[in-house]
This record gives sequence, structure tokens and C-alpha cells, in this order.
Amino acid sequence: MFVCHNVFPHERFPFDRLLSRVTLKKGNYFIMHSKLDEKDLREINKNAQCVRTVIPIYNAFCIRGISKQDAREYLKIKPEDNVLLFLGFVREYKGLNYLIHAMQKISSEISNIRLLVVGDFDNDKDYYIDLIKKCGIEKIVNIVDGYIPDTEVELYFAACDLDNGYGESLNP
Repeated sequence: MFVCHNVFPHERFPFDRLLSRVTLKKGNYFIMHSKLDEKDLREINKNAQCVRTVIPIYNAFCIRGISKQDAREYLKIKPEDNVLLFLGFVREYKGLNYLIHAMQKISSEISNIRLLVVGDFDNDKDYYIDLIKKCGIEKIVNIVDGYIPDTEVELYFAACDLDNGYGESLNP
């Protein structure tokens, strides 16, 4: 059995598709994250039996049981703010640009909205900062650039009201 986060890597390296094909042809049972991954798998292995489900990884980061209040105090976020979280490597295929554009409309409809973007920007940080300025939302976007160690991830999940797909807030 294989658990596939992605059939093909988003960040390419030599022979990645070939290695994926060779490896995934050998399996019979698969747990997939999305319809697209299931479709990609069936192109490689037509007889594969799969189940599609979300595998929440956020619980792996619930180490200290930080409360929303404590997380927000530490991060200097007001208790009344509505916090959206984008956490992880910032790469074009993850769609942060769409979220930034959407924040214009969201901020006009939801008061006290904030977007917390936490992760490694690689070489694209200037592009996103320019986009944030162009959309006029620099007052509601906080950026924490860089790799976040696993021991600190809980802090950001605990502070948010909605995240980018890693799971629900750690504090319902």
C-alpha cells in the first residue's frame, strides 16, 4: 500500500516522473489526497485501487497545547481579529497570489480580517510584496519569511481562524 501526497512532485528534479511511474506501478492499494492525484495515478497504474481522503497533519504540531489567546498575545494579534493563515513553502503552484487578490474583496466584507503568511519565499518575496501593495492590503497582511521549525508551527495554527488546508484550527 502507498500513501501518495502527490503522484508527481511539484518541484521538479531530473527523472522525477520516471521514478514516480516505476515506483507507483508496483503498488495495488493507494490513499490519495485529491482527484487530480487519483487521475495521475490511474494514468500510471490503471488497476490501482484507491481511496481519497484528507490526511490531517496539523495534529502532529499540537505539542504544547497553546491556546488561541496565548498564541495571539505572543504574535501581537488582536483578539477580535479574524485571522487567515497561509503556512508552508511559498511557491507559485500553491496559489498565494489568488488569496492575495481575494483579500481585497474579503476585507471589504469581513471586518478585522488579517492574513498571516508564514513560510519560506525562496526568491519570490518581492513579487508577493509588490502584489500586496498593488492590491492595497499591506495593512492587513503579516509576513513571516523563512523556514518555521516544527516546534513553532503550533503557534501559528493556534492563532488562526482558518488555514490553507493543513487542517482546522488547533483551537476550535
